[in-house]
Amino acid sequence: MDNIIRFPVIPRPQRGPASPLPTFLHCWASFIAVIEAEEDEALPIRGRAADEGPQFEFDGHYVLSADVEEWSLAILWMSPSLMQIVGAVLAEALAAEDGIGRFNSDRWDAFRKEVVRATGMEWDRKPGDKGVRSTILEAARRDGIDFEAEHIVDSLLVQSRMADRLRSETA
Repeated sequence: MDNIIRFPVIPRPQRGPASPLPTFLHCWASFIAVIEAEEDEALPIRGRAADEGPQFEFDGHYVLSADVEEWSLAILWMSPSLMQIVGAVLAEALAAEDGIGRFNSDRWDAFRKEVVRATGMEWDRKPGDKGVRSTILEAARRDGIDFEAEHIVDSLLVQSRMADRLRSETA
């Protein structure tokens, strides 16, 4: 076993108290959480569709909790992380008979309400609803999960004015 490569272990930096939510995410406080991942992750920051609600997870090996507040970094991880969350929730909703599936906590309800508000579309048809407009789930079935997830992420970022805030702070 002389041919094993041993990588140096870099000591983990001391972490300060975790910020419950970065200040720029205050408009999504009803549904989003930011947590430090309990296990080592492949990505420094990722979006996760947890049973209790949508969350951004960061790996403390790469990112300190104070770094999550950095606007210059948020512009890089916000959209891809949201895509991970939205893609998972759409896939689950399309596979479920009720159009929701296992993501049915209060935080997920708040998330879906914000998506409905931001996109101007209903999540799914109610029984007996014969509305003309397409719903989010119908659009995901028709156009694909990735396309609809991108539409939702764009709508969330624009309608919450998050895109403007991130652009103005990094310019």
